[in-house]
Amino acid sequence: VSFIRVPDLKVSTLMLSLLFFYDVFWVFYSDTFFGTNVMIAVATKEEENPINTIAKKLSLPEIGISHLQLPNKILWGDHMLGLGDIVVPGMVLSHLLRFELKRWNSIRTGYFVIGLFGYIIGLCMAIAAVYMYRYCI
Repeated sequence: VSFIRVPDLKVSTLMLSLLFFYDVFWVFYSDTFFGTNVMIAVATKEEENPINTIAKKLSLPEIGISHLQLPNKILWGDHMLGLGDIVVPGMVLSHLLRFELKRWNSIRTGYFVIGLFGYIIGLCMAIAAVYMYRYCI
């Protein structure tokens, strides 16, 4: 998050809005177009070491660890929440915090605090939706 620089809050908001519709399509409508839920298929497959994957494609010997656990989802029981549901809104929060600190040298206007409150409510709603709709692996 600290390496990604977004020019202003309008771009952050647009990016977050477009990613929301992107996520909705892949989670709820991809099975209509592809016959299977692509997001679930990708999120539940076993992780592979990306260096070894590239080495195989280039016909090189495998390097390093053959199996690597990559943190791409949060699992509890048979329910799952992807890191995109956590990281992308966190990027907008980071932008809000930088904006307030750059403009007023403090968290004075409450953009960050209000954004953080909305982020927590949104995350709780996402977890509740996973349980309500029994969206399981």
